Amino acid sequence: MLRLHPDRQGEIIAILNAIECHVEEGQGDPGVLRHLTDALVAMGTIVRLDARAVTVITRKLDKLREHAARTLR
Repeated sequence: MLRLHPDRQGEIIAILNAIECHVEEGQGDPGVLRHLTDALVAMGTIVRLDARAVTVITRKLDKLREHAARTLR
């Protein structure tokens, strides 16, 4: 198991919190969500997450973006 440096862990948590807040508002913008999810995937690459983990994360984020595109305005 890979341990993240505390600074990197905080950055990932901050992005996740931003995604959560944006989606929970129900009035978010799909474009903003796209930028936030892209940032999360990029951070996963920077911290050298396993490629399989990045693939799983990317698939789940794609589903979130699809859902958001239908419900967020």
